[in-house]
Amino acid sequence: DQLYGREEVGGLMVGSFDNHAIAVSPAALPPKFCNSLLNERWSQFEPYLATAMRRFPVLRTAGVKMLLNGPESFTPDGQMLLGPIPGVDGLFCACGFNSNGIALAPAAGKYIAEWIVEGAPSVDVSRLDVRRFAATLASEAFMRERVSEIPEYVCRIHAVGDDYSTSRDVRLSPIHAQLAAMGAHFASVNGWERPLWVGPATNRDGWIDIVAEEVAAADSGVLVVDRSADAKVAMLGAGADDWIAKYVAGREFLPKSMAHVVAFRGPGGEVQAFGRIVPWTGGWLLTAEPEQEASLTEWLRRAKRKNDVHTTDMGPGLAMFELHGPAVADTLAALIDGPGRVDDRKAGVAQWAGSVEVQTVPDPGHETTLLVLPADGAVYLWKRLIGLTASIRLRAGGFYAQQASRIALGIPRFGQEVTPFTAGAGLCGDTAAGAGKTARIGASGGTELQARRVFAGLASPGAIPGFGSHEVIVVDDRVVGELTSRAWLPGWRETLCLGQVEERYLRSPSLALVAHGRRWPLRPRRTRWNASAA
Repeated sequence: DQLYGREEVGGLMVGSFDNHAIAVSPAALPPKFCNSLLNERWSQFEPYLATAMRRFPVLRTAGVKMLLNGPESFTPDGQMLLGPIPGVDGLFCACGFNSNGIALAPAAGKYIAEWIVEGAPSVDVSRLDVRRFAATLASEAFMRERVSEIPEYVCRIHAVGDDYSTSRDVRLSPIHAQLAAMGAHFASVNGWERPLWVGPATNRDGWIDIVAEEVAAADSGVLVVDRSADAKVAMLGAGADDWIAKYVAGREFLPKSMAHVVAFRGPGGEVQAFGRIVPWTGGWLLTAEPEQEASLTEWLRRAKRKNDVHTTDMGPGLAMFELHGPAVADTLAALIDGPGRVDDRKAGVAQWAGSVEVQTVPDPGHETTLLVLPADGAVYLWKRLIGLTASIRLRAGGFYAQQASRIALGIPRFGQEVTPFTAGAGLCGDTAAGAGKTARIGASGGTELQARRVFAGLASPGAIPGFGSHEVIVVDDRVVGELTSRAWLPGWRETLCLGQVEERYLRSPSLALVAHGRRWPLRPRRTRWNASAA
């Protein structure tokens, strides 16, 4: 019913979260408008009042003292804005509380004070960090659409894959139309339409069978996922290789013929973004998931670069596909053809697919291969890829399938396993300049808490369908860690998890996960990224 109410000085105050809320532009308000009200809108409130009268019959005979109509402010995802503002040194924000200011102010004040004084907050607040938003979402046109839906959105019971219906199709991959024709289900991420899965779900839970099919294709054939929405910044110049080796990759730097998973760290060792460095014509591509677009560009802005190193935003100009599976080599052999298909002057990564120049870059960290190409050739290459399904078990997939594979391999993700003060975890770049320092994260014991826990691959013999994150790990009645990622799909023998666990309890027979109102037994498992866990 979206209603709320409480006693109010001998009376009753009743309100409602609004369907199709009315957007008010700041320009339409008086110049000195502050803590003021708008004119009454009885026609807007009348449907909710009728519902309130059914729920509280006493309202049918009660006198009405006033209809309070005041504007509220919202952010694109309904969460506050906290942290350093991109593009300006020394300017921080603590705003956008979405009508929850009284409840959230104590914690927000503590964390923003730590951020200003000590360099970082004492807990991971990446889901509140203002840098989670790209500049696209700051436009008034975007917010006028989105703000009308936010009040009702928070009141719904959401199915898997549900998302806002407003402010959509702002930024599209070059192959968006092709994916949509294949039945892809999209979610909006920083304005981009990212496919969660590819195929029409026949019912509310049909998505899980589609994702299971996509993961099965990655296990026995080829799964191709569109990663064109990823942030992509080119680092070019004569000094690019040396700068990457010194400040990003560290001593574990691998050959330039392959991509590397890296943590982009700040001067205090804190992780500010997490993604990949990909060899590219004339230099490197620094890439990260679209959620980290502003974080990556802000990290680059603050990085100390010499005159022989410069950067260019390549996000909209490049398409990128990621191939999983044992038949990737066969796929590339069928895809890359024609005379002069390999250009040895470009480290063997530049090849031709028909008339489109494509760079094929192996990523050993994810056990995948990236195809990087100009955006204007993406549709042609995609049709060539999909045309191979008759000879190769090739399937298009989405974000959820990649998440399942990531969890199975034990690969960390920013905002889940990787936090601003993550240390170690076998990440390329942990030995780079600044990575060995202790992150400055305040006096509340955050560093000590993290030091007592280890990154671990875990498994449960039970089937906990779908995905989960940020759940409690216990031993008997003691909380000993946090499960950061969880996945189970049809056909899996057990639920696979990643988490942070106090090392002394990792092999306890009482280790358990609390999810869906019950305990599920856990055991350590060996993963690609954390072989010491088992």
